[in-house]
Amino acid sequence: MIRKKIVILILTLLIVFISLFLFLNYNSESTNKDQKLEVKQAEELSEKEFEKIKEDYISLLNKENPKIVLNRLLEHTSTNSALLRSCHSLAHYLGHAAYEKYQNFAEASKYQDEICNSGYLHGVIESHFALSTNISDTIQTVCDKYNVKSFTGWQCYHGVGHGLMFFNNNDLPKSITICETYKNGLAKSSCVNG
Repeated sequence: MIRKKIVILILTLLIVFISLFLFLNYNSESTNKDQKLEVKQAEELSEKEFEKIKEDYISLLNKENPKIVLNRLLEHTSTNSALLRSCHSLAHYLGHAAYEKYQNFAEASKYQDEICNSGYLHGVIESHFALSTNISDTIQTVCDKYNVKSFTGWQCYHGVGHGLMFFNNNDLPKSITICETYKNGLAKSSCVNG
């Protein structure tokens, strides 16, 4: 009799655990489906909208210093989720425009801002590299003014990785080989990460 009660108790507990598992699994799948639906419905700029916004910001950058433009971008991304999604690539274009405006890496990079994951600095570096005649020498000094252990230093060396990809027409192995010429391990890994 006691043995029969133990078997019934074990079966009852097993049914409760299986039911609880199925219930939690169903709710989890339902929540994930809702979250996926929200992501698909998130706003995105069309190509035409992006080009218009890019032209407007570059026009402003040509009249003002880049810090003013980046601050305005920060304000606009706080209320425009579609713009926020395009922020990093837009900031790259602003970096290109600033380099073109100043024709000087140091001058353009002094407006560096972490907004949009430092896309601005990445764009400045890409433009600087596009004009380089000896990329191996150029990368050795481009981030010297930043402490490699700081966030801005990491962003600079990461931006070098972006710049190398830009310079090498997206040739990843060639870009990684150049990144590996850094003697500092943190600079090397940040560059490869870019």
